[in-house]
Amino acid sequence: MRSVTARPLGHASKTIHRHWTFSLPMGAHVVRVGAIPANQTGHDHEARVTSNIAVFAGLLLALQMKHLFADFFLQTPYMIENRRVYGHPGGLLHVAIHILGSGIVFAAFASSVGPVWGISLILFAEALFHYHIDWAKDRIVLRYALTPKDRNYWIATGTDQALHQLTYVAMALAWWSMI
Repeated sequence: MRSVTARPLGHASKTIHRHWTFSLPMGAHVVRVGAIPANQTGHDHEARVTSNIAVFAGLLLALQMKHLFADFFLQTPYMIENRRVYGHPGGLLHVAIHILGSGIVFAAFASSVGPVWGISLILFAEALFHYHIDWAKDRIVLRYALTPKDRNYWIATGTDQALHQLTYVAMALAWWSMI
């Protein structure tokens, strides 16, 4: 069990115990978080847990919306055509747009953003993962000459998008552990 101190505006500090539970069949683990103020039970506890889940869900939604804009609306043909060349400025620019967008999303959650070093580490990890996920997908599409008419093109694209979404879940969990 881990304790953190929360200081709501205009209130005395309260100690919050974060409980982490791990459960899934077959030995895999998933994190379920809930913050319980030490002096609260019943309805107050449920309201606090609901509030924490809403913040976590809001962060995930914001990261997904950022992904929609960065991957589909702001990505140019120059970026798309050059992502397959490792280290090409087109691919790096695409990742820079993602990192800028994620930085804005985390700044929007400023009341509980976490330490700057932690957010920087999360953004750096996103840059590495996003770049390599896109690069690998583009290399597969190029190697097998896949086009949107090919079933495997859509498998590669769907896998690419699923991995990006899992990255956002990991980012949100990492952020959650810092606040």
